[in-house]
Amino acid sequence: TSTIMGLDQAYALGLGAEALAADVLVEDAKESTIDSAKEDWATPINLPLDEGTGDIKGRLEDLQGRFNLNNLLNIDGTKNEATVKQFERLLEILGLDRRWAHTTVDWLDANTTTEPPDGAEDSVYAGQSPPYLTANMAITRTSELMYQVGMTKAIYDKLEPFISALPTGTGLNVCTAAPEVLD
Repeated sequence: TSTIMGLDQAYALGLGAEALAADVLVEDAKESTIDSAKEDWATPINLPLDEGTGDIKGRLEDLQGRFNLNNLLNIDGTKNEATVKQFERLLEILGLDRRWAHTTVDWLDANTTTEPPDGAEDSVYAGQSPPYLTANMAITRTSELMYQVGMTKAIYDKLEPFISALPTGTGLNVCTAAPEVLD
């Protein structure tokens, strides 16, 4: 019973923190049309609970300040050459292999043509154990990169703070972007 009550309490506290975040964002939208890391929404929160039970800690982050993987393709599904070059540059800055740009394009695009020089399509993934196919569409979570052949947790962990999976065509907010993304 105490475990169930604790889970219910944690869930309710989580909903409360989410509601607080929503209120902060609504107020921000009323005050400004430009977002920066100096605004209230970007300030981490630390809400103490009853004495001795802990705190609720959280923060909001503008995902438009990260590189949007879905922008590797244009709205019409064709490869966005400029964005691929930008992703190659980000990978290079992070000390990662540039081939991930090409395997990610192949993961997203609907065709079955391998992206030179290092792309991978269904034929590569069908040979895995267990076999699977590429997404062939926009991704909804950056963690989908973990399905790419050769992607390790260490590589993903290095890349994850700088990438997002937003709708294709979503722009970059230069006011909240990390220097690595801006470069």
